[in-house]
Parts: sequence; C-alpha cells; structure tokens
Amino acid sequence: MQKWRQSETADGEEWQLALEREAVIRPPASKSKLSVTLIEEATRQLRLPSLRREDLQLICFDVLTSG
Repeated sequence: MQKWRQSETADGEEWQLALEREAVIRPPASKSKLSVTLIEEATRQLRLPSLRREDLQLICFDVLTSG
C-alpha cells in the first residue's frame, strides 16, 4: 500500500483524481446514516470492486475530519 503523501507533493493528475474522489465521497459523508444504495453508488463511481459499509464509513469520517 502506498504511503500517504502531503497534497503539496501531488502532481496535477493525482490532485485531479483526489478531487474527483472527494466529490463522490463527500455526499455520503454528510449523511447521518449510510444506505446500501449509497454505498453501492459510491463504489460504482469510484470503480472499486466492492466496498463494505464499515469501510465507507471510515472513509467518510476521514473526509469530514481532515478539512
């Protein structure tokens, strides 16, 4: 697994990908509860093979607390 890098070191292409992913993750992150539908939609949009509810909850928590 790749180690976390500061945003200042991300090139333009990597930064664009991060912004696209944030746009998918932020809406479910703002919900008090996640539905299976929201998880499946985020998984599809992020082109992930599968995503457990617990994984998406952790990702959403990270997004909300990082900024």
